Amino acid sequence: MSDFYSERRVKRTRRPHQCRECMTEVAVGSPAIVSTGRYDGFFTYHSHVECSEAGRVHAEGSGLWGEDYMFLVDLLDYTEALSWLMERHPVAFERLRLSGRGPFRHWTPPPTYVPPKLP
Repeated sequence: MSDFYSERRVKRTRRPHQCRECMTEVAVGSPAIVSTGRYDGFFTYHSHVECSEAGRVHAEGSGLWGEDYMFLVDLLDYTEALSWLMERHPVAFERLRLSGRGPFRHWTPPPTYVPPKLP
């Protein structure tokens, strides 16, 4: 069980970080969510704002919180979750797709897929 957990939004990052949700880079000067807590030791990680929101909505819908929480990158094995992500959170989906992990190494988008412009 977590001793504490805190999130804060930063307007601009001062150096590059890896998004814990999609595992792509949070560029310098980008807004981000910084999560800090203690669970089997202290942790701090950064996430894109869109990725953090998609992760939160997924956790609320699935009830997977705490040690059961699944980051977006953990959803790569679940086709239904990826379809949900592509439909409801296109920016987070595109970042996950650009990571080139899991099924995206060989993924061919459907003809109707139009990649969103990333902020």
